Amino acid sequence: MRFTTFISCQALMFFLWFTSMYLIGFSPEKSAMLASNILTFIPASWIMMRWLRHLPNLALNVLSVTISFNLVTYLLLIGAHGPLPSTREIVSDFIMILGLTLIGIFLGLKYPKQPEA
Repeated sequence: MRFTTFISCQALMFFLWFTSMYLIGFSPEKSAMLASNILTFIPASWIMMRWLRHLPNLALNVLSVTISFNLVTYLLLIGAHGPLPSTREIVSDFIMILGLTLIGIFLGLKYPKQPEA
């Protein structure tokens, strides 16, 4: 994956994340974070699967974008001097992101891009 493609995918992730946080509200509750992650990672994985179909190792590219996005959000939280969750919560968040990304990948494989007429 080229660097510009990676940054474009990260921009898509930030757009979906900010949109979901705006719709749900910036609440620190567990249910709000779960809804935000579902609204961010499943559609983003599905869109990337359709958009990057021509690349080799497609699933690994999508996983690398989503996992690195989640890491960047935690780094931004540290930089903003926000309250950092416990290690257990961070690990469970990464496991949840992995699962949500795999759901988006499987949806992208199940519903492939239609050939253009």
